[in-house]
Amino acid sequence: MTALMPESVPIGMAFPGSTVRSLLPDETANLPLTAGVARRNDFQLGRAAASDALRQLGFEAATVPRATTGAPEWPEGVIGSISHADGLALAAVARAEQLSALGIDIERVPDDTDALLHSDVLTKFEHAWCGSNGERAIQIFSAKEAIFKAIYPSCRRVVGYEEVELAATPDGFLASAVSKDPVLSRSLEELTVKSSIFEGWVQSCAFKRLTQPIPAGSGYEDATV
Repeated sequence: MTALMPESVPIGMAFPGSTVRSLLPDETANLPLTAGVARRNDFQLGRAAASDALRQLGFEAATVPRATTGAPEWPEGVIGSISHADGLALAAVARAEQLSALGIDIERVPDDTDALLHSDVLTKFEHAWCGSNGERAIQIFSAKEAIFKAIYPSCRRVVGYEEVELAATPDGFLASAVSKDPVLSRSLEELTVKSSIFEGWVQSCAFKRLTQPIPAGSGYEDATV
């Protein structure tokens, strides 16, 4: 993930067997009462990864509460994103004066990548680009997940897969709005989208260098937490 990001964006990591701090009361305050053991474990790994990234940015002992919307609440002047899959959690953070949008996603490449080729994740244009290549389809899925996290603070709603279309470029993807939502269109402008597959993992990020400020402390996390 580090290779995809600007140098100013530290990446935190946590996984079972690593040193994972205990969750603090303000971090668990908005966790659903129905959250099971696996979900709480993912949440704890995500917060440990967030703490690791924040330490690299100069924030010691910072907590990352969960808003009622599910979004992480970052320290003032910080934006960030958390993703977890298959026991691995990553977090990326940046100072709000450096980036105005940031989202990341990780996915384990499944044994059967063809399932996404027949899903509603892809637009007709994206289907044509993927052809029969399931790995391309999971890259689009992951890239869209990163995009949704990056633009959530400006859109303030859950965006559907069919509302965003990706076109491959030499450096990643160009994102454009399919739906006639002016807020979504503006949110996608100047958004850098990158994705790679390495050793069975898909890693994707979406970020926007600062052109105008967004609400500090904003961000979004995997919908599973």
